[in-house]
Amino acid sequence: YSTSLATYGKGDAFDHRASEGFIRVFGLPLRTQARTQALWGEGSEASLDIPRKALSAPKTSAKKPRKK
Repeated sequence: YSTSLATYGKGDAFDHRASEGFIRVFGLPLRTQARTQALWGEGSEASLDIPRKALSAPKTSAKKPRKK
């Protein structure tokens, strides 16, 4: 991790206009799920099952950042 690369000031390298694209891409699964459920109609008992593979996947733990 380098704080000089993770800046949000005048000298940062990240083009903030790209953030809209990231939000759209990462939101696609949620929007698709919502549209699919809407097709079934309100009050239906249709659900989108979670694949067994996803349920049995090992959980990962987030590592804490090291102090300098």
